This record gives sequence, C-alpha cells and structure tokens, in this order.
Amino acid sequence: KKDGSIRHACIERKMDFDEHKKIIRLYGILQDITERKAAEEVREKLTDELIQRNRELEQFTFMLSHDLRAPTANIIGFAENLQQENLSNEDQKVCLMGLSKSVERLDTIIKDIFQSSLQILYREWKISLVKIRYVFSLIFLLLMKYIPSGYIFTAYFIT
Repeated sequence: KKDGSIRHACIERKMDFDEHKKIIRLYGILQDITERKAAEEVREKLTDELIQRNRELEQFTFMLSHDLRAPTANIIGFAENLQQENLSNEDQKVCLMGLSKSVERLDTIIKDIFQSSLQILYREWKISLVKIRYVFSLIFLLLMKYIPSGYIFTAYFIT
C-alpha cells in the first residue's frame, strides 16, 4: 500500500496459449487475505500459549502430587503407630508431635495452593480480557468493509 503497510494476497491465474504455446490471454484474481493471515497468526499464538500452559499445568500437578504425598504419608505412618497397643507414653508423644507437624505442613501446602490458584485465575482473567478486546477490534475492522458509505457504525469498548 502507499502508506507502507504490508498486505498479504492470494493469486490465482490462468493462461491461454495458441498452437505455438505462446501466451495469448492471461486471467488473474488477486485477493487480499491480510485479515485471514492475521487471524491465523493469532490462532497460532493462542495454540502455542495453550501448549505452554498445558506443560506448566503438568509440571505443577507433578510437584503438587509430590508435595501433598509427603505429609500424607507421614500422617498415615504416625496414625498407624498410634494404633499399636504397646506404645509407650513417650512414643505416643513423639507420634502425636509428628502427626501435628505433618498436618500443619499439609495445611500450609493447601493454603499455598489456594493462594496460587487465585493468582493464576486473576492473571488468566486479565489475559482473557485483553484477548477479548483484541478479537472485538478485529471483528470491528472486518465489519467496517460491509457498512455502506454514509452510515455510521458505533462501537463501545468498556475498559
């Protein structure tokens, strides 16, 4: 374009030849596909982000499973020890202390998970809001082609 912007196009052509294989006619269609190309790029970017988030989620799930398993295994072990009939008072105190510390550790992990989840949800909400605005802007630009001249199209974007 004259303004220096880059446009993407799709070209279809057909040629007619004479009996000497010399071109006698050339037909062609040039279609501006800039918007389609932009939409494809957005789709690819969103796909890449989704793949990355899935990897992060897998890693988070693995770490979460490990972090939850350790205090849970300790709780099970201490509870089993406390069920023994010949356990001395001193051993009972040790088991109860270990049980208490393991429950506190589990509680801390659960609170951390909850806090992390809230932060992730808030971040996702903000990202989604930005993407929705971008999508609506693209839709608005695409609709502008179909509005007859002399008509006014008004769009409100609430921030």
